[in-house]
Amino acid sequence: MNCILVLVLVLSFFGVISCGIWPGHIQSAAATGRLLCQGRPIPGVLVKMKDWDLLDPDDKMDQTNSDFRGVFLLRGWTKEWSNIEPYVSIYHKCNYNGWCSRKLSIDLPEQAVTHGSTTPAGIFDLGIIELSTTWDKESYDCIH
Repeated sequence: MNCILVLVLVLSFFGVISCGIWPGHIQSAAATGRLLCQGRPIPGVLVKMKDWDLLDPDDKMDQTNSDFRGVFLLRGWTKEWSNIEPYVSIYHKCNYNGWCSRKLSIDLPEQAVTHGSTTPAGIFDLGIIELSTTWDKESYDCIH
């Protein structure tokens, strides 16, 4: 009997998660920026915004590609019990000829987060990002 009760509770828990009714607080963020490679706009660069999570995979909030001017705009939201910790990842090949991509991750500040709405109150401007330089939070990524 106890096994059946545990099974029902576990299945109910996963049902709540998969149906999107997981309790939490709606929070959103938006970010923009301009990507350059050796001073020139770099179009077609994959840019993602995610929320950092400790115990489960990071939540993807949005993704896009930079336009012909190197400009990107990301907007997204998620539900979390605690404050979200959004970051932007940029996957590029500026000054790199390897199989994988260089990956630059930039944390967004707490001020970039809007609480209680799926629509961000503002857009955090990351400014001009020169990808030919080496960054502290840079790695290589073959599967994005």
